[in-house]
Amino acid sequence: MSSENQGYPWVFYRDEVDLMEDTVEDLYERFHVEERRESFQYRVLQEHLETEILSDERLTARLEMDLMQKDVSPGTHVEYQQQDQNSFSSPDSVRDLRLHPVYKKAKEWMQMIQPVGMRRYEQGSRGSQTFFSAYCNSLFAVLKVFTGLEEEVEEDVAGLEIALEEYRLASVYIGRVLESLNGVSFGYEDIDWVEGVIQKGFTLSRDVALLMKSVQDRKQRLL
Repeated sequence: MSSENQGYPWVFYRDEVDLMEDTVEDLYERFHVEERRESFQYRVLQEHLETEILSDERLTARLEMDLMQKDVSPGTHVEYQQQDQNSFSSPDSVRDLRLHPVYKKAKEWMQMIQPVGMRRYEQGSRGSQTFFSAYCNSLFAVLKVFTGLEEEVEEDVAGLEIALEEYRLASVYIGRVLESLNGVSFGYEDIDWVEGVIQKGFTLSRDVALLMKSVQDRKQRLL
């Protein structure tokens, strides 16, 4: 964003997270369409969509339970979810989150997966579905880690609950990458890559689990 635009509140900073979200939208526009319902690409994205819908339902129920424990009137969680939505629209605040070690690990893991995954998928290589799934789910995982970090900054029960759910989803998507890579055989040219992705994926999964434990402990102190 140029300096001449910084005085205008409606001009938002766009960074790598925005670009990843754009990539997700492009995937849906290209593959999650009626005429491709029988394709594996559609199924991968449909699984993601169904996971997100179920997550929203679970999160709503848990937020309502948290509010009951705090004896807060119903509907307050809507105010929590809408609070200060632009607090991370500035370059400095987004940059701070991008420096978080778990986000950096998640992004590096995705960057390890995506060039090979997309190239093998586009080549129509053996296991094209696996490569496509790994590409998509690594992208979903990074976005969930970022959103979790963003939500937990608020230090209120609702924000921490949302962060917990985002980290849970990150773990789900990491698991899908690992499961897909474990489910097929690969040629010699991919063995080192697969082993590296799996090793780093397990490490990232443990890191996300530690984030969840930290957030859960903080949430309990607020209830």
